[in-house]
Amino acid sequence: MCVLPFSGIRSTSFQNCLDVTFILRSELKSVKSQLQECKVTHRKDIIKLQDQLSEFKRKNTSLEKQIEDSAIQESKTAKQYSDEVSQLKSKLSDSENFVNIITGLNKQTQTWITEQEEKHKTEKDRLIWRHDELYKTIQILSDENYRLKSIQQQTNGQSSNNNKLFRGNRHYRRR
Repeated sequence: MCVLPFSGIRSTSFQNCLDVTFILRSELKSVKSQLQECKVTHRKDIIKLQDQLSEFKRKNTSLEKQIEDSAIQESKTAKQYSDEVSQLKSKLSDSENFVNIITGLNKQTQTWITEQEEKHKTEKDRLIWRHDELYKTIQILSDENYRLKSIQQQTNGQSSNNNKLFRGNRHYRRR
């Protein structure tokens, strides 16, 4: 205050203006009003922040619930997939067993077919041999039949000649 240019004036009213306490009071009033304004502003900001905090808490709760639901759903899905994998493994095992059974039956069938083919081949060879034997026998019998027919014809021819001779010699007999 001493530095101000009016500090040398001794008027009481002017001194009241320059009174340190007055200046301080007016500054204090100004600061109080500013504080009140800041307090109101800060209260608004605090209320806004509390609202935001409540909203964040609500969203956090909602997200936690979603995470729990998602974890439960993922657990159910994982269990379902695990069950499906177990079923598929069981089906695969059954299929492999079925394939093994079919393979074994196929081998047995192939073995049986091979054995039957061998039997049929042997039987065919035996039948061919028997056919050849029978054919030879038929040929022999046919030749024998032909020979017998020749003999019979010769015999018939001689018999016919004998009959002619006999008829011709009949007159000897009657006499």
